[in-house]
Amino acid sequence: MYLFAGVIFGIILSIYIKSYLLVGIILLITTAYILSLKDRYKFLYLPLVILFVFINFNFRDYNLKAFDGQVIGKVVLSNENKSIIKTESLNGILFKTKVLVYEKLERGGRYKIQGKFYPPLPAMNKGTFDYEKNNKSQGIYLLGKINRYEKLSDPRGLYKFSNLFLDRAKYFFNKYLNERNAGLMGSLILADKSLVDSMERDRFNSLGMSHILVVSGLHIGVLALFLEFIIKKLSKNKKFTDFSLFVILSFYIMAIGFPISGLRAFLFYILYKGNTYLEEDIDNKDIFFLSLSMILLINPMAIYSISLLLSYGAIFGLIFVYPNLIERVSSRSLISKSFVGTLSVIISVFPLINYYFSGFSILVFLANLIIVPIYSLIISLGFLMGLGIFPGLLGRFLNLLMNATYGLESLLLSKGSIFLTLKAFKFEYIFIYYILLLAILNRRKLDEIIRPNLKIIEIYGALVFFLMGFGIYRDLMTFEISQLYIDQGDCALISYKGRNYLIDTGGARFENKIAEKYLFPSLKLRGVSTIDGIFISHFDEDHFGNLNKILENYKVKNIFINHLPEDPSILEEGEKYSKIIKLSKGDKIKLLKDTSMEVLLDNERNEEENDKSMVLLLDHKGFKTLFTGDISAEVEREINSKVDLLKVAHHGSRTSTCDEFLDKTRPRLAVISAGYENSYGHPHKESLENLEKHGIIYYVTSRDGEVDFKILGNQLRIDVKNKNQDYKFEIVLIILNTSLLYIVARKNYELQKNLQRQ
Repeated sequence: MYLFAGVIFGIILSIYIKSYLLVGIILLITTAYILSLKDRYKFLYLPLVILFVFINFNFRDYNLKAFDGQVIGKVVLSNENKSIIKTESLNGILFKTKVLVYEKLERGGRYKIQGKFYPPLPAMNKGTFDYEKNNKSQGIYLLGKINRYEKLSDPRGLYKFSNLFLDRAKYFFNKYLNERNAGLMGSLILADKSLVDSMERDRFNSLGMSHILVVSGLHIGVLALFLEFIIKKLSKNKKFTDFSLFVILSFYIMAIGFPISGLRAFLFYILYKGNTYLEEDIDNKDIFFLSLSMILLINPMAIYSISLLLSYGAIFGLIFVYPNLIERVSSRSLISKSFVGTLSVIISVFPLINYYFSGFSILVFLANLIIVPIYSLIISLGFLMGLGIFPGLLGRFLNLLMNATYGLESLLLSKGSIFLTLKAFKFEYIFIYYILLLAILNRRKLDEIIRPNLKIIEIYGALVFFLMGFGIYRDLMTFEISQLYIDQGDCALISYKGRNYLIDTGGARFENKIAEKYLFPSLKLRGVSTIDGIFISHFDEDHFGNLNKILENYKVKNIFINHLPEDPSILEEGEKYSKIIKLSKGDKIKLLKDTSMEVLLDNERNEEENDKSMVLLLDHKGFKTLFTGDISAEVEREINSKVDLLKVAHHGSRTSTCDEFLDKTRPRLAVISAGYENSYGHPHKESLENLEKHGIIYYVTSRDGEVDFKILGNQLRIDVKNKNQDYKFEIVLIILNTSLLYIVARKNYELQKNLQRQ
């Protein structure tokens, strides 16, 4: 437990403090405090653990720039649609890192790859997934688009052997199972989710069973029990059985690429077995903290892995929450245990699932009771089949069983799946949730400390409640224009006093999930359920393409357009679920008492769709913002209104943002919406030079992520999502405050004990 506390403290310092000097001072103070304790020798290793974690984390926390060129390295992981390469060199310079490419290459093979390489995207909007950190947790620092590649050498040793094992298993699955079942079995046994299509993944998610598709405790447990049964039949020697299991499980984890959830289950098993030989008094709680500490000591960046957080969150529920709940249940039936077990896991992982995903499905209770046990059997038989043991016979039986299970799943889903989710659930609330959960679980131990410090706790509770209430009120009263990152598209959100308006929606090109990746998480974080109005500048896919998806997921009161699209079907959904209002030049809409939107140009008669863009002037208490759609310089010259903020036309294309236009409008600030590494090269150099020449401060979503312009009273504040921040002042303040609180609480506790003795 103390080791885990040291590891976590080291990670917190690594994330929030970039000053080595300040970290050194904190470590010196920590060491001095430990030396003052009577049982100092129990804790002297902690400063070294903290220092090691800090150095290890910062050694791994680096960024690489995008480049066109050559990468040479060995493929360490490969599935049907991507491969991970451990590099030897980048553009001829010796450098070891990992690169993810979307191409199936032979695992263990050495390759020379020519292409374009770029770092993964960070969280571009508030509430969106951080691909950069999640990739870093796996040691991946570059993504690659391959132009051509050359194989330099074939796999050898364990790689060659593991490839034979994987290929053999896939061969039996594909030969003896139908297409759907073969892909699902490949995911279940070989940890390759690329074998399962997106509809199948959504299906498991709707049932609350997405954990089935990754190798985790269920898979390792089933495999260990099965192998132990077989080996015990062949050999009565316990040590031989355990050693054989260790070797086989080690090979299996290596063969499927060390998935974090599988690695966690493997560590649990090894520590549990090791404990029986060492005869140490280590329980499941100790194994939980020790295994997690080992993973984070080796790779502190793993703290960013969603798989790690969810895997250990689920186990936390079973080890710590379940005993507290089951003792309050009179019945000990299988149904009761299943329900309480599922509830325990949900309580533990809910804030993570709610923040990163869509909440949890209430069908999870039925699925865990009825369907998950069936998958335990499917996984057991799948291992046998993958090894080539009676593959034909098992294939016929598994087809029947998996098809029947599919029918059972369909029956559960036939009435629809209800997801429980909390909107406006900020990242900070996750920490508050877990602090409260830990306090509840340890309420008996804390009771002796809480009673003599009740007044202090009441004061702190009131202060926290006041600060949270003040923060909510301040957010409500702040006028905010948020230019969201929406890939190569356009979408701005205007929020004020509970009202929400969108300027364009971004696009859903090539059936992608731009709305699900970038727009919906951002709206969810803000607690948006109703959109008062959507202004569609024009009907290019990258400006209106997400409209129907928004209509399916949100209540939309009004849709504002300036011309009808060439394809009338585009607005069919809009006519069903909302009110469509056609605007013309000079129309003025009152959004709120002190906020209005005016149509400066409707451009309806222009031939080019870009030049048909509706030009809007937003006025909030004299602060004017100009939204220009995709108009060209020719249309820009018709605008003659001075503004404070300019949404640059056509993603910063050289065909817009001309000198004459900037001279007339004279904006102080500008924002450009463009996709990261987009194929058009937006924003173009000429447009940026024009903005700089006119002394305009500009922001670009492809570089800065979401850009928020906030007005509270007469003060304007600009927040940029991708901005490196050093939280040393806040962390030092928290440490000092916590230390002071601890000292006071400790003194009160000791005083109370002394009074009781007297």
